Amino acid sequence: AQRGDVVIAAHEATNSLVLTAPPDIMMALQDVISQLDIRRAQVLIEALIVEMSEGDGINLGVQWGSLET
Repeated sequence: AQRGDVVIAAHEATNSLVLTAPPDIMMALQDVISQLDIRRAQVLIEALIVEMSEGDGINLGVQWGSLET
């Protein structure tokens, strides 16, 4: 690359960008990247899915019923 050229390469193994640029352009690129590089909120959901038939509730001590008024 010649002096003044901008080179941007993605490094997938580290999820990073390798930048080569003159100082003024590098500062502008850093500003843009800092606005884009925001960790997204994540939610962890743990679930247990159980399949039951009508007779299984007796073995587990589950009482099925309804209150009628």
